[in-house]
Amino acid sequence: MEEKKEVNEKKEKKATGVKSLVWGLVIALIIIIIAYLVVIGAGVYKYDWDNKVATWTTNVLPYPAALVDFNFIPMSKFNDDVETLGYYLNKQAELGEELLTIPEESTLQETVIAKLIRTELLEQLAASYGVSVSTDEVNEELTSIYDQAVGGEEEVKETLIELYKWTPEEFGKNIIEEYLLREKITEKMSDDSAINGAAYDQAKSIYDAIIAGTMDFTAAASTFSEDPGSATTGGDVGEFVAGDMVPEFFEAVAAIEIGGVTGPVQSDYGYHIIMRTALAEVEEVEGEEATEDEIEAQKYRASHILIRTQTLDEYLTTMLDEAKVYNLVD
Repeated sequence: MEEKKEVNEKKEKKATGVKSLVWGLVIALIIIIIAYLVVIGAGVYKYDWDNKVATWTTNVLPYPAALVDFNFIPMSKFNDDVETLGYYLNKQAELGEELLTIPEESTLQETVIAKLIRTELLEQLAASYGVSVSTDEVNEELTSIYDQAVGGEEEVKETLIELYKWTPEEFGKNIIEEYLLREKITEKMSDDSAINGAAYDQAKSIYDAIIAGTMDFTAAASTFSEDPGSATTGGDVGEFVAGDMVPEFFEAVAAIEIGGVTGPVQSDYGYHIIMRTALAEVEEVEGEEATEDEIEAQKYRASHILIRTQTLDEYLTTMLDEAKVYNLVD
């Protein structure tokens, strides 16, 4: 019995020794990994390391390039975009853009991180409106680009590889998706009273005063219009034909009589109060309706008062001023 007990004690001691050794190795490995990550982090953030080891580590592990309201922008995305921008600018220089000056690496980095921070804010805004862009929408836009290219899809692919080293899928993800997202957000913002309600109220107040006869249109344009090109001429925008003006503006003018005032009419520029000030040159031809070509050649004249709404980029700047941003690569 005593011998058996002694054997069991030896086995237990041996097992305990093995466990201690394993735990010791695990702890040592953890310490080595932490030390490695700290060293790489210090090298990347403090000394701007861009060697293969540092690049590989930051591409594999989630090192942040910046924090925006505690949402992090991956260092891997930052590195990729800096490389792409530098490649694109150098390629443009090779292709004959003699006046193009290639910025220093630090300038490229500043440009890229500023863009990525605004993109993060854009995505936050999209989430607040509940809008997103689907893969099908991106592919539809890509198909449209293929159709417009002389050489079709192959030409587009070759151009993307030459200028960006991107596949069409990468171009869709990096460029088209954000473009479509901006369109959707802009549409949502136009109906957001918290952002543009004050502009609408001002435009409606001016319109009501003009209609009531308590305010002169020309004087109001000189006083209130935020279109510097026409405010000094009492709002007069001159003569134009279909296609010269944004659709909302043109359609509003075409729908009213000479001397008629309408508004507020919303466009991407803001709210317009519009007065039609000249007859169309062609309305009827010998008692018959004008042809499509004659309608397109028809001239109009109008004056307007523009009350600007916030653009998406202006609102993103407001968001940036209020956001908690930690730029770790600055």
